[in-house]
Amino acid sequence: MGDEERQERYEAQTRAQFEALGRFVQAFEHMVFALRNGLEARLQQESRNMVYFTRMLLHHSSLTAGPLWEMFRAVVYTDVSELRPTTPPDAELFHRALTRIGDEVGQLVKARNNILHGTPFIGWANPEQDDFSSIDILKWGVSAKGWKVANTPKSAEDILRLVERCQAAETAIRDIRLASGMAGDARARLLERSVTAVQK
Repeated sequence: MGDEERQERYEAQTRAQFEALGRFVQAFEHMVFALRNGLEARLQQESRNMVYFTRMLLHHSSLTAGPLWEMFRAVVYTDVSELRPTTPPDAELFHRALTRIGDEVGQLVKARNNILHGTPFIGWANPEQDDFSSIDILKWGVSAKGWKVANTPKSAEDILRLVERCQAAETAIRDIRLASGMAGDARARLLERSVTAVQK
């Protein structure tokens, strides 16, 4: 492989990696936005003045994805099990759906933290190398047994799979929020769709 071809491959493959990282950041934040939006929409139903308070509280820098998910889950479950229960009660369906979506959100939060708090090495190559498709994101941590190495994406394709998972989780969050205001078959269909979205 000549120098010019090698350089072209280098540029294309590293560009794809940087692009994938950007797409992941956007997809993850859209998922978080769906959590905030869902909380705001429900709380604002209680009072038209609530809009001022929800924007101040839910956009505080201390409310990261994990706490926002926990609040969203609690509000939805309380809503369907106590505040606006339906007949027959289907709070257990919501519980199962929220548990499955919560597992996925938790995994995505962990992946996001490993990626964004790790140190990326994109485009690092030795003179003999002619394939630059591999990413190395170094994230070390501490465990009960000493230091540990986090599992991080190894390619742009790995990151793009995380993008798809974030998009699916965003859809599931929006579906379950809508389902909490519905009843009957429409509710059941949205609950099923929300779980199916994050099982792919």
